[in-house]
Amino acid sequence: MLPGKLRIDIEPAANGNGYVLVVGNVTILQGDKVVGTRPLVNMLLVLGFDVYTQDPGVAIKVVKGEGYDLSKLREDSWDGHPVYVVGADKGDLKSRQFWVAKDTPLFVREIEPARGDPNKLDDIQFMDYRPLGKAWIAARVEVHSDDKLVFSEDYTEIQANAKIGPAVFDPAQFSSTHWEK
Repeated sequence: MLPGKLRIDIEPAANGNGYVLVVGNVTILQGDKVVGTRPLVNMLLVLGFDVYTQDPGVAIKVVKGEGYDLSKLREDSWDGHPVYVVGADKGDLKSRQFWVAKDTPLFVREIEPARGDPNKLDDIQFMDYRPLGKAWIAARVEVHSDDKLVFSEDYTEIQANAKIGPAVFDPAQFSSTHWEK
């Protein structure tokens, strides 16, 4: 639910394990019980979704707050297509940066220090964009760490304008309310 809400259920859903992200905070659930809550900005949610639905000033504040240098903007190419790169000079693949397709403009790539080991870099790529309602959605997300594919997600049965109630993002109702029901 945009902006700023994401629910991740870990299969099987009946076990009550997952994460609820709501505007800069994550709640971790195990066995339908909250085991932790902490601040967390999911930049993929911000750059891949929220920026298209909220006031630009809000997105700018979040991006700056996460350490991206918005004074650095350049043109480049990636995967054979022209892109804008925000946050890094040419040849710099170590600074926090995000890449936006020049012709669409859709978010296609983010490079950031890995959460588990800040000495490693994660290169996260949004791929296989498809039309969805009046917008576009990336049907594949890949995470590369130190130039190796370590994680990928492929989305199927994607629907626009699905009716999702706010209870889906309430940790207290995690087990009793589900996005599929």
